[in-house]
Amino acid sequence: MSKKKDKNARKKAVKKKQLSQQQKATNKALSQSEPSALALLNYQITYDPLDDGQPADLPAQLIARKEVIYHHLSDTPAEFIDELKELIEQYPQDKALGNYLANAYKLNGDKQAYIDFTKKAYKNDPDYLFNCFQLALIYMEENNYKGVEEIFAGKFDLKLLFPARDVFHITEVSSMLTIAAHYYQWQNNRVKFLQCFDQLRELDPMSAAVLKLMPTVLKYRFSIS
Repeated sequence: MSKKKDKNARKKAVKKKQLSQQQKATNKALSQSEPSALALLNYQITYDPLDDGQPADLPAQLIARKEVIYHHLSDTPAEFIDELKELIEQYPQDKALGNYLANAYKLNGDKQAYIDFTKKAYKNDPDYLFNCFQLALIYMEENNYKGVEEIFAGKFDLKLLFPARDVFHITEVSSMLTIAAHYYQWQNNRVKFLQCFDQLRELDPMSAAVLKLMPTVLKYRFSIS
C-alpha cells in the first residue's frame, strides 16, 4: 500500500471511530432522560381537539374543511393560501384559520408574508396562544430572546400563563417546550434546558425539535463541543 493510500485509510479509520463515539454519546444522552419527565408538568395533555376559545357555532362544512387543510397543509401549502384568506374574511372569529395561514406562508417559503401576517395577528390578538408561538419563532430566528421573554412575560409554563386551564393540547405543549428549551439554551440555564428537552423527547423522541437540540444536550451532559 502506498503512503498516500495508507494515510487516507488512517483518516477514514479515525473518522469512523469519531462518528462511532459521537453516536454512543448521543445514545447515552437519550438513555439518561427522565423516564417520566412529563409527570413534572402540573397539567394534563390531550390529543383530542380543544375549542381553545373558538366559537361553538362554526358551520359543519367549515369544520370539515379545516380538517382537510390541517392534514394536507404541509404537503401543498401554496394550494391553501388563497382559500384560507377567503375563509378568514368569512369567519374572522375562527382564530385557528389565522394560524393555518401563517403556517401556509412559512411552509411555502413566503418568509416576509409569514412575518408580516404573524406580527399583525399578534397585534390584533396577543392573548391567542398560537399567535404568541408564531411570533416567538420569528424572534428566535432573529436571536431576539428579549422579545421572546416579553411575549410570555417570562413565564415559560402553560399553567402559569393560563392558571384556569388544567388540560392543554399536545401541539400547545410541544410548542411551548420547544420555545422554552431554546430560551433556556440562550440563558445557558442547564437545568431548565435539560428538563424541557427530556419532556420534549418523551412527547416525540424523533421530532425535529429534539434532534435540533441534541448538540446542546451533548454539550451539557458530556462537555462535547
